[in-house]
Amino acid sequence: MFLALLAAAALAAGGASPSPAMTPAAPATTTSSAPDFDYQAADDRWTSLHEMRAGRAVMLVFAPDPVTLAELEADRAALERRGITPVAVLDEPDGRAWRLAVRLGLHYSLLSDPRGTVAEAFGRWDGAHATQGWCLVGHDGAVVAAGAGAHTAAELVATATGLAGEAVPPTAAE
Repeated sequence: MFLALLAAAALAAGGASPSPAMTPAAPATTTSSAPDFDYQAADDRWTSLHEMRAGRAVMLVFAPDPVTLAELEADRAALERRGITPVAVLDEPDGRAWRLAVRLGLHYSLLSDPRGTVAEAFGRWDGAHATQGWCLVGHDGAVVAAGAGAHTAAELVATATGLAGEAVPPTAAE
């Protein structure tokens, strides 16, 4: 299982570990580069958004409910065939996120972001909790598309695969 638990995040601007006094980056928009962040995966290896992209697009799904998480798992192979890596971002502590991933049998990245560092960088934080939405980050780090609100996994997959040509180099999507 590739469960990625966010132990600390660093935004591309400065790359410093977050602190309560840290000024958040401007929210990502479709005219910007995605803010980078580091996280510690379940295998204790540190990696980052730019390493996860590696010729692929990344679809970040913020504050998904358990039904959407399970549906994303069911659609994971289809996304990966299109060169898109799904990543769920939860505002839950590591332990809760881990138990949820195990209970649902998730095999894609699940980031624990209880302080909202990643959610805030992508404009999905209301000051206390992550808000539902998604962001498709292209292989080059550009924000290809983003949306707010709850979406079914089918809607997310259809949107992401429809945009795959813009987000993934041709050789990765074929």
